[in-house]
This record gives sequence, structure tokens and C-alpha cells, in this order.
Amino acid sequence: MFKPVGKTKVRTATLWLLLALLLSACQPIQQLSATKTAAAASTQTPLEQANQAVIQRFYEEVVNQKHMNVLDEVFDANMVAHDLDFGADGGDLAGVLTGLPDVKATVSLWVVKDDLVTAVVTFSGTHKGELLGIAPTGKAVTFSLIDIWRIKDGKVIELWHNVPNNDILEQISPPPAK
Repeated sequence: MFKPVGKTKVRTATLWLLLALLLSACQPIQQLSATKTAAAASTQTPLEQANQAVIQRFYEEVVNQKHMNVLDEVFDANMVAHDLDFGADGGDLAGVLTGLPDVKATVSLWVVKDDLVTAVVTFSGTHKGELLGIAPTGKAVTFSLIDIWRIKDGKVIELWHNVPNNDILEQISPPPAK
């Protein structure tokens, strides 16, 4: 038979049930994402795998390890860069590597189709050099962006890259004077 319980017990049981449902709902999403990523990688053509490897090399060897000599091996001499948002005040790659000398790039998502490689990337570092016209603050900086690369014959021939300057400036700018 059904035994009545107090309102507090019902609320507590309901909260635990909701928490359990939320936690179990999150688990398959994470597993599904990992499964989809692995499945997508396994269905790539050899050319797509090679194109992704070029961009992985850029993030790992150039950004993370600071091997600038790799740029000539990765970028075509006539590469076209679209939507570069940094401007002339030190926001280019050299500016980022100077302003955030310990910067690390982490790719959270790859989408590869034929000659295009898209990467969702998070950059994290410490503001130890001038960046976007702002003197070093020692503050931690993290920003994410989406890069779209076109590869031909193993080299980058086009890049669409839009850096969230406002996000960076909010993190390194001094607070407004009171």
C-alpha cells in the first residue's frame, strides 16, 4: 500500500530525482560528442586528414612551442588572410606571441571538408608583453575564436580569422578611474 510522506521528504526526493536526471542527461551528451568527433575523424579522406594535420602542426609547433621557422612550411608565400581584426598595433601573430609569451592554443572542435579545415580554438596566456597597445599587466587572458583554413598542396592558401579584440581588451585593460 501507499504510505503518505511529509512535504519535506517529497521535496527532497524530487530534488534528488531532478539532480539525477540532469546528471544522467549530461553524460550521454559528452559521450555523444566524443563519439561523433571520433566517427568524423574516421570518415575523413586521406586528403582531409593531411589538411587537418597541417593546421594541428601550426597550433602545436608555432603557437604552443614557438617554432616560428615552421610558418614557411605551413603557409604558402601568397597566402590570403581575411577578416584579420587585430590592426597594426601589435595584434598579429607576432604581437600575440610577444604580448602573451606563454600562450597555448587548444582546439576543442575540428570540422574538415575537402580543402577547408575549421577549428574552434581557445588561447590562454599571461599578459607579459605589450598587446593591443596596452603595457603588460600580468593578468591571465583567455579568448576563443573560429579559424577557417583553406589548404592546397599541404600549405595554407587562405585563412579566415577574426580575433575577439574586445574580449582581450576587457581582460587586460586597467579598470576605469573612479
